Amino acid sequence: MTNNHDSVRLRTLTNAVLDETAGPAELDELTNILRASEAARDEYLTLVDLHAVLATDPTLTDLKPLSSPASPAADPAAQSGDFAAEPHEAGRKPSDRQRGNKAASSNAALNRPGRRAALLTAVAACVLMVVRVLWPVGQTPSGGIGSPPKAPLGFAVVAQASDVVWSDQAFDAGTRLDSQTIVFQSGVLRLVFDDGVEVTLEGPAEYELVKPGSTRLVSGVLAATVPAGAEGFTVATPTAEVVDLGTSFGIDLRESGFSSVSVFDGEVEVAALDSTEKRLLTEGQSVKISADQSISDTQFDVDRFERLWPVASGITGSSDVFRFVPPWPKQIRFVHSDRHVFVAAEGRAVDLVQPLDVNISAPGDYSRVQQLTPITLSPEQRIRSYVLHYMPRSQSRPRRAGRVEGSITFDRPIAGLIVLHEELFASSRRFSRRPAGERQQRRQLDLTGDDFGDRITLSEDRRTLTVSFVSPGRSSDLVRVIVEADEPER
Repeated sequence: MTNNHDSVRLRTLTNAVLDETAGPAELDELTNILRASEAARDEYLTLVDLHAVLATDPTLTDLKPLSSPASPAADPAAQSGDFAAEPHEAGRKPSDRQRGNKAASSNAALNRPGRRAALLTAVAACVLMVVRVLWPVGQTPSGGIGSPPKAPLGFAVVAQASDVVWSDQAFDAGTRLDSQTIVFQSGVLRLVFDDGVEVTLEGPAEYELVKPGSTRLVSGVLAATVPAGAEGFTVATPTAEVVDLGTSFGIDLRESGFSSVSVFDGEVEVAALDSTEKRLLTEGQSVKISADQSISDTQFDVDRFERLWPVASGITGSSDVFRFVPPWPKQIRFVHSDRHVFVAAEGRAVDLVQPLDVNISAPGDYSRVQQLTPITLSPEQRIRSYVLHYMPRSQSRPRRAGRVEGSITFDRPIAGLIVLHEELFASSRRFSRRPAGERQQRRQLDLTGDDFGDRITLSEDRRTLTVSFVSPGRSSDLVRVIVEADEPER
């Protein structure tokens, strides 16, 4: 490649392009010059910048357009306004003189500074797009406005920070993260990697992002969810390396001397760092890795991860009435409580592969079936599903049944609510392998509009649900919440 080029010819060709008078041969010639010389490319961008300045400077009102063979001011007809004085009759074609005068008027309009600026700005933008396409791969122009956009920084984003007290550098939600170490004293932090992996941490914690697919937990509690296609995600600890095989798992590093690994769904491989010992763990299994690198079975206990579930599930706030069921083998249809509504995230975010009927789609208060706003969600929408479940232990009669009330807020807008048996049954097992009791007709909301019925409110921003549930006898309240799951900003 050479930096020698004919500057005079380059300027002539550039002017022709900007004046929209360049033919195919001239465009090809300009392309070859730009490909052959980096200096030519720099000069070309300088010329485009100059044209843009001339087009947008309001003080340069006496300049003629770059492509005006004759000034409209020299045309007496244009000055006298003859065309406007001789409107043609309906159905009659304008005369040659009229057509000429109309063209002159158009040129006069283009000669105004504002119109000329808009034209040249548009032309310059089109030319710059062409230059970016023509630029050889791996080369970056030294000029400004023609430089290709930089790749986005990092490979993960802070999705949510709940009551986090930072030790050093603080990160707001939406911050892009590269290879670096995150340290905080308390609170819960959720990260989303570009490949879809979600990691939630509880402080005090120290967590290092080594590179895409590879991280290191020095201390703290971690829960990770790894979608299909991102298998192999690795978390190293001081005593072991945990390699995902398509799963959800947790690591507890709160106590010095050992770490524990629990698998909520799927399977992981746990390998001691300084020995050949490895273990393959599946759903419902836990192991402890001691300081001497030995791996031993331990009780599967999800209580240690309890504070992680709301944030890990994309919940930004909730009343005390809500409790969160972790992704482990216990089925929610057998969970009873007189005082709590249980929330279960039904797996990971997915793309709808077939239409989905929902009963509520618009903000408002709902206490009667007649108030429902049903729609059908179309395929290819990316969504995440949750179940709200209330089943009292006591089987009281309607007049003596207790009522639970509270609000829950999601980190994304709610696309729809499924609250009636028919739609609940139709959506059963679409988002989770474990049914929530949708086959039973009494597991739905009873929207009767009276003192013994259920009520639910969807906020104007479609992120907060306020519920008032009562379930007498053997009935229970069940709601499937469909939340939009758009990708985080890269």
